[in-house]
Amino acid sequence: DNGAWDQINFMRTHMHSFMQTGEGLFFVIGRGRSGTTLLCRMLNMSPNIHVAPEGLFILDLHKKYGSLKPAQWSEKKLGQFVDDVKLFRRMETWEIDSNELLQQLIEIDQSDRIYARVCLQVYEYHASANSPSPTMVLGDKNPLYSRYLPLLQDLFPQARFIYLVRNIKDNILSYQQVYFDMRKTADLAWRWKKYNREIQENIERFPHKYLKLRYEDLARNGEQEMTRV
Repeated sequence: DNGAWDQINFMRTHMHSFMQTGEGLFFVIGRGRSGTTLLCRMLNMSPNIHVAPEGLFILDLHKKYGSLKPAQWSEKKLGQFVDDVKLFRRMETWEIDSNELLQQLIEIDQSDRIYARVCLQVYEYHASANSPSPTMVLGDKNPLYSRYLPLLQDLFPQARFIYLVRNIKDNILSYQQVYFDMRKTADLAWRWKKYNREIQENIERFPHKYLKLRYEDLARNGEQEMTRV
């Protein structure tokens, strides 16, 4: 519709701002087993949205590269960054071509080379390599991001966050059916409360940056909830 095309044209016009501040970038957050994967699959059905596979490279490499000034991002440093990105097992599914990604990073103006901008180019690289049409909105999803919201907001001041929350009892039961988290009900309840409390605290500080969805509503009325997104 006209509204969708207006948004796409706006993104094309403001691509420089997008790549510098994270305008057009969003993160899907929430405690695991709360519907974040389901939401991302639905979002990826749009030709203008690309949600990357879970990677966490932004958090993993922030300590090493986050404080570098533009002048310090030499071609050699960019090459080291690409090598480090590919070291993580989680990044294997991205199937990164080191030479191609490095070339895209080198094309960033020296004055624009800051950590956030370099990371955004990794998302742009993956989107261009895996989307048949130009992607105007980039997304990333990982429950762990819920614990690092101040850092993400500092790196990408214009980014938005989609927050999924699920009934605590159902969330606990779901975790007890898998084998990659704690098993005790009390421990899982503590984690649910910790994740959601920290997210709520950030929502209170920056309400305009967050959209809250309930897993139960998404599963029951997916089409209606997607109109909110």
